[in-house]
Amino acid sequence: MSETTPTPARIDRRLVGAPIQIDGRIVQPVARLRGRLGSGGDRKGGGAAGQFCLEPVEVIVRQADGGEATVALRDPTAEALQGIMRAAAAVTLLSVALSVLARLLRRGR
Repeated sequence: MSETTPTPARIDRRLVGAPIQIDGRIVQPVARLRGRLGSGGDRKGGGAAGQFCLEPVEVIVRQADGGEATVALRDPTAEALQGIMRAAAAVTLLSVALSVLARLLRRGR
């Protein structure tokens, strides 16, 4: 067996699940698979490793009359973290502004 060089690969795919029939409607889940995959080896051995993230993105709903709708899925954890980050940024900016204002007032005396 000859030595092989590592082969890192990025993965970003949209996966569509099997359709599920519920009360005359057909529901089909859609997810996004992201990650990295790598492998390599030499005469003594080889190996492979991967890191993946699978997140639900949307649900496709097909009505009995042939109509189709897509329902986007929200990620409440991501929305909460974004709100926390915005609040932290606002507190930081306000603190810096008050600090600058206090220095200016002290110099003016």
